[in-house]
Amino acid sequence: MQSLATVAQQFFKSRWLPHAASRRFRNSGPHSAWDSIVSSVCDSIEPERTPMWLLRKEMAEVVADCPEEVRTRMARSIYRAGTAFDLWLLRSDLYHHVAQHQGQQEAQRRINGLLAFFANWLPKKQLVAI
Repeated sequence: MQSLATVAQQFFKSRWLPHAASRRFRNSGPHSAWDSIVSSVCDSIEPERTPMWLLRKEMAEVVADCPEEVRTRMARSIYRAGTAFDLWLLRSDLYHHVAQHQGQQEAQRRINGLLAFFANWLPKKQLVAI
């Protein structure tokens, strides 16, 4: 079985491309045509994101050992959030309730544990630990 690189090179040398285009690829180095294909494909692939249902589940588990009233209120807010950014904005409420009932260190640990789930939803500069 031929490798993908070999097939791509044969494709670019074939008659499928106009003469000027095939000459341009041939003259630009042995791997530059392949590199341009790979970079265009990689640019079009969206990074894998955590599903919204899992974001909601993880956020609800942050307040799992808080009183029933807090869990109900936060669950309602979490499931009303329409986007990952809306969920991200709820972190301060989660922190407040956990810090009240479990302490600031525990709240900080739990909130920072959510960072990995938001990795491909938000810009990297927003993903800052507390």
